[in-house]
Amino acid sequence: MSTAQQRQEQVLKNLMAEDCYHHLSHPYSLEERMRHYHTPGCSIAVIQNGKIDWAAAFGVKQVSTGKPVTPQTLFQAGSVSKPTFALAVMRLYEQGIVDIDVDVNTYLKSWKVPPFGETRSKITLRQILGHVAGLTVNGFPGYLQTQRIPTVPQILDGEEPANSPPVRVDILPGTQFRYSGGGTTVAQLAVTDLLGRQFPEMMKELVLAPVGMEKSGYFQPLPEELRAQAAVGHPFHATEIVGGWHVHPELAAAGLWTTPTELARLGIHLQGCLAEQKGILSKQSMEIMTTPYLESNMGIGYFTEGVGENARFGHTGWNEGYVTKFLMYKYKGLGAVIMLNSNEGKDLMYEIERAIAKVYGWPGYFCKMETNPVAVPRCLAGKYCTEYGTELSVCHKESRLFLSINGLEKIPLLAHDETVYQVQGLNSVLTFHPKGDVCERLTLEQSGRRIEAYRKV
Repeated sequence: MSTAQQRQEQVLKNLMAEDCYHHLSHPYSLEERMRHYHTPGCSIAVIQNGKIDWAAAFGVKQVSTGKPVTPQTLFQAGSVSKPTFALAVMRLYEQGIVDIDVDVNTYLKSWKVPPFGETRSKITLRQILGHVAGLTVNGFPGYLQTQRIPTVPQILDGEEPANSPPVRVDILPGTQFRYSGGGTTVAQLAVTDLLGRQFPEMMKELVLAPVGMEKSGYFQPLPEELRAQAAVGHPFHATEIVGGWHVHPELAAAGLWTTPTELARLGIHLQGCLAEQKGILSKQSMEIMTTPYLESNMGIGYFTEGVGENARFGHTGWNEGYVTKFLMYKYKGLGAVIMLNSNEGKDLMYEIERAIAKVYGWPGYFCKMETNPVAVPRCLAGKYCTEYGTELSVCHKESRLFLSINGLEKIPLLAHDETVYQVQGLNSVLTFHPKGDVCERLTLEQSGRRIEAYRKV
C-alpha cells in the first residue's frame, strides 16, 4: 500500500455523497464539501494496523478570526461522551465497586428514580447504558455561558433553570431500545453519589489518563486557559454560537472536550483490550460492551455494526455546533475519528468516513459481497414479519429468491451462500436461519442496524 501521506491525499479527494438508494456521486475534494456544508473546521485521525496512520486538520476554528484548526484543537465530542463514561462504569464493575445489575436507586442518594404510577420496576446500570431502561429525554441542548446552570437533580426533575423535561420511566424497563441521554445523566449521578467524587476527576483517573488522553477532559465550563485551544461551534450556515459554545452540566451524556487523535488513542487501547492485551478493561468486559443487547444494535455504551471478523463498534456525537464520529473495528487494527465544528456538516462526516473506508479497504463496510451460484433452499421462501408489522415476503422463482416489502415490487436477492443474500442494488443483507427443513427467522442488516423478522403462521 502507499505511504500514509498518499493515503491521506486519496481520502481528501474521494468524498462521495450518497442518495437514499445508496447510490454514490462522483468524487469531490474535502475543501469542496466543507464549502457545500458551510463547515468551517474539520479534524481527522485514521487508524491502520493498530496505529494512528495520520492525523490532520483543515479549515478554521472560528469564522470571524480565521485561526486554523490543528490536530491539537479541542472539539466538543457530544454523545461520544456516553460510551467513554460507560468505560468508567465497567472499570468500577470489574473492581467490584459497582454492580451493573442491581437497582440504580441503591446508589442514588441526592435523587431517586421516581415510580411510575403506584409501581417502580427496578432499572439497572446495564439497562441504562444500553438504552433499554425505559427512561425519557433523548438529548440536551446545553446552556449559553451567560445562563444559570442547573444542578444534576434539577435537570433530572426538569426544574428551573433546567431547559429540558424531567427524566422519567414511561415504558416498561428492559423491553426495548430507546436512546436516552436522560438515562446517562441518571447513571452519572448514581456513580458520583456512590463515590462522593467530582465527575471530571473520576473520569480522568479511570479512563482518560490511563489511555493517554492528556488534553481531554469533561470540562464544563471550559477553563479560561483552554479557550484559545477550542474550536468554536457553528450550528448552521457557518454562524457562530454566542460565546463560542454551550455548557453541558450533563457531563456523562455530552460533556467531553477532546481531539480525534486522543479518541483514536482510546480506540486503539480498546482494540488492545479485545485482543487480550493489558488495558483498562478485560476482553470479557469489552465483549459485553460491544455485543448487541436486547435485539438492538446497541451494546453497553457502544453501537455495533458488521458481523464476525468485520464487527465494528462506535458512536456519533452531536452538540450544538459540533458533530463527531468514532468508529473502530473490534478485531482488526482499523478505525477513524472525525470531528467538525458544524452541525450542517453531519452528512460531510459520513462522506469522509466512506472515503476512508474505500481508500483503506475496510472489510465488510460497504456490504458488497461476492455472489455465488448456490442451490437455494426452498424452505427459505415464505412471509416473515418484524415486531413493527413490516412484512417481508420471500419467493422462490427459477432457482432464485426475490424479496417484496409489504406487497411492493419484487427485488432480486443475490446469493453469497445458501443462507446469506444481498438485496440487489442496495447495501442491505438478508441472513436466513434455517433449522433442518424449516426457516422460522431471518435477519436484515442495513445502515449498521439489525432487524429480526419471524415467519408468519
